[in-house]
Amino acid sequence: MGELKEYIKGGEFSDLYNKACKFDKRISKSVKRQYENLVDAENGTGMKYLGTFEKQLKEIKKTLEKVFNIFLKQKMENENRKNIENCLYNVEYVKSSKDVYELVKIGNENT
Repeated sequence: MGELKEYIKGGEFSDLYNKACKFDKRISKSVKRQYENLVDAENGTGMKYLGTFEKQLKEIKKTLEKVFNIFLKQKMENENRKNIENCLYNVEYVKSSKDVYELVKIGNENT
């Protein structure tokens, strides 16, 4: 059941990324497994060639920053803009897949 839950969360991460791709065609890199790779590394079950948890976290933070910056260039309600700005600010403080998922959830709700 835990794997299914993480797979669904990975899908939500992909959804947020795909929304950003609609606004900026230059970012078309697939991120479907990026969240799942982070969770695997966090749990110690990841493939060694994918790197450490820290490496996975660094990559996902870069992706989140890119996505939130793209959204901030778009027109949106003030409340949604503030929430996305807060997400962008909080990327720096992300320490786990749970933290990533919380930002993704807020991002999806406000875009």
